[in-house]
Amino acid sequence: MRSELQRVVREAVKHGMKSCTLTPDGRTVRIHLEPEEEHIRGLTVFLAHATADRAWADQVAADLRGVGYQVTYLPVDAEAPAESRQSTAARLVSAVTAADYLCLLFSERSASREWISLEFAVAARLFGQVFMIRHESVKTIDDFDLPRFALKAMLTARYGILDYSEDPGWALKAGRMLINHPEEGVTDGSFRPLSIRERDLKRESEYRKAARAFLDEVPEYRERHVVDVLPFSWRELGFEVGDLRSVFNWFVRSHGRMNMLVQAAHRRIEASLINFPTTEELRAWTGEPLIFALVLWKRDWDPARDEKINHGWI
Repeated sequence: MRSELQRVVREAVKHGMKSCTLTPDGRTVRIHLEPEEEHIRGLTVFLAHATADRAWADQVAADLRGVGYQVTYLPVDAEAPAESRQSTAARLVSAVTAADYLCLLFSERSASREWISLEFAVAARLFGQVFMIRHESVKTIDDFDLPRFALKAMLTARYGILDYSEDPGWALKAGRMLINHPEEGVTDGSFRPLSIRERDLKRESEYRKAARAFLDEVPEYRERHVVDVLPFSWRELGFEVGDLRSVFNWFVRSHGRMNMLVQAAHRRIEASLINFPTTEELRAWTGEPLIFALVLWKRDWDPARDEKINHGWI
């Protein structure tokens, strides 16, 4: 097994990877997508922050732009005098929806802000992943009111937290956390490692947002807790239409979703297929009339186990 892992790491380096994580027992390896500017310059990050933290937001935005991301942000808890609460909410929802990722600047000033909570909830439902940067002024996130998905069947999200630092390598670490899903990249060494050059992250983002928004309107999923949504193209994968098992195994192999395989084997999650028509916006990414997605879901939800937050996992 050790020689196999060494082979995987060598191949990862050959494909341009600059980061990997070996578990203590040497049985698994995580290969990370590296935020190379050439491949992420089209990705947009929305910074959710308190107005009082604007100077901090400016610095974080400069750091992420230095890595290669596009960054947008608004003064989230200050309304223009002539602007109603409804129009403010609509403006913020529109800005978050237009982005590919949400980066929440978590401080004592932002923890209780209504608009921050709104942006977080919108991103959790559309992106399935929220990245939080913690200021040194806060020691715990218990003061932040995370969306409680156990109260009703809602789309769920993975949370990641990274402590802010002025260290020169901090921005690259933050850039990795933005694009690396905590469930991806894990392999037993038998599969070719991930390479960002093989994935169009912008297209994945557009498909994912559309698929997750579509599920909100599907009655069948109102009593289900959606764990993840993985869009794909039958033509690109080369499988017979309807072959769910092959699609599932493709994501395990190609995206390093070993935990997904384990969860399904133990009947902790279910998998199903959905499809929906392409919109005018999506036609810029595909010439196909339908978008398909693998949906992972469960009927019961345990917040203590299912809403774990990832602390600097890269």
